[in-house]
Amino acid sequence: MNKNIILITGASSDIGKEVIKKFLNDKNILLATYNKNELKIKKNLKGKIVKFKLDLSNEENVIKFIKNISKKKLIPNKIIHIASNPLTMSSFSDLNWIDYEKNFNIQIKSFFIILKHVLPIMKKNNYGKILAILSSVTIGQPPGYMSPYITSKYALLGLLRSLAVEFSKYKISINSISPGMMDTKFLNEIPRKILQLNSQKVPFGRSVEIKDIIPAIQFFMSDKSSFITGTNLPITGGLDF
Repeated sequence: MNKNIILITGASSDIGKEVIKKFLNDKNILLATYNKNELKIKKNLKGKIVKFKLDLSNEENVIKFIKNISKKKLIPNKIIHIASNPLTMSSFSDLNWIDYEKNFNIQIKSFFIILKHVLPIMKKNNYGKILAILSSVTIGQPPGYMSPYITSKYALLGLLRSLAVEFSKYKISINSISPGMMDTKFLNEIPRKILQLNSQKVPFGRSVEIKDIIPAIQFFMSDKSSFITGTNLPITGGLDF
């Protein structure tokens, strides 16, 4: 393959924007999905970044997206799955099953549909890189009042690890990273006090920042990680590991 085609879900998020900056070069074509938050691209970069407005919670939209990139011969050989629901806090007694479905549809069902189409092609090419951004809630004791989010992250971890076992013989690396709390728009609905208390607990003396996770993303997307699969890497400043 002369060029890498990298699919980035949730590309308009704070993490997604930084990922785009790091992978924007002549060797890569970036497929960037966004939904509610517009993803602005400079005119001179339109050949290197192909953006798609995509509601990952809508199965029909995801299937159309797959058909679209197939028609354009833009099937990715690398995937960075960032898309996630905004984190909220709620007591289990106040939750309904639809609260869990919202998380599952965006984080797992859409990913499942994409992988069903992409993995056979990666298998045929004997090459592929898949990375999902999880959360430190999958490491050690999880926090309370975040049940739908935590459940979906654990389910996504289970999916990734089971696929890592099945597709490792085809030299497809499937991994995840689990950062601690980062002060981004993703946490806008979380009380500031909780973020402050969390940062005080981190042994390294501050909360995780996007700059802390970018090197890990670059590593897992590079051939330097070719012999690594099924890994969930904590990036927490020593708080959880």
